[in-house]
Amino acid sequence: MRRYLECHTYSSLDELKSASRDCSYHFFTHTLCPYAERVWLAIEELPEVASNTALVHVDLSRKPSWFREVSPRGLVPTVLHDGQVHVESMDIVEWLLKDTVQNPAVSSITSVALDACGGNAGSWRVGTSISQRQLDSLEQACARLLREDMPLVEKLAVFPFLYRTKVVLKHAYGIEMGEMCEGKVGAWMEAMMQRPSAAMTSADGASFGRAMKDGGLDFFDFRTTSIFEFHPHLDLVKQ
Repeated sequence: MRRYLECHTYSSLDELKSASRDCSYHFFTHTLCPYAERVWLAIEELPEVASNTALVHVDLSRKPSWFREVSPRGLVPTVLHDGQVHVESMDIVEWLLKDTVQNPAVSSITSVALDACGGNAGSWRVGTSISQRQLDSLEQACARLLREDMPLVEKLAVFPFLYRTKVVLKHAYGIEMGEMCEGKVGAWMEAMMQRPSAAMTSADGASFGRAMKDGGLDFFDFRTTSIFEFHPHLDLVKQ
């Protein structure tokens, strides 16, 4: 990313666009949202797009009123390009990569991963214990997903959820997700982390894991969080 802007510091969309007029893509995101990270990954896989993208961090606890001019529902991720608004994470990823997801297991991994993270506390929370049923369901879902011929569009679609689940399982339940599927899950995760896109967009595991354990997976909806708190490695030009 060449430009980084904080949405709430601008009084209008025109003012924000003026501050980043050399960017043809405006990516409205919250960097802890796994759905938004799907889009961020796709952008970083496309150097010609990444070099022309402004990352606009939306503090979900204080969204400016004008944000609904961009996203009628006030949600992230949203991409503004050539006067067109693109919403829904998978639709944006498929648009950027010009490819479509074929494996139906991709759409089911989100609920399975969230269920595993929640353990005995329920989805979007982090509990104190996790059942064998939840672990078995997660391992079975991974087995259906992680194939050698897995296309990039599917890798990017599931990586944010599997990364978060791996972090939560380790910090909250003391379970190494990488050992699942005879170690194939760990090998897949390591290979993904070798991609510059995943290395850039992934939050620091230790600090992120502690935050998830203490606050749950949805704490970013109401807590003000700097992008650099969990991504200290980023080299962004702040506007």
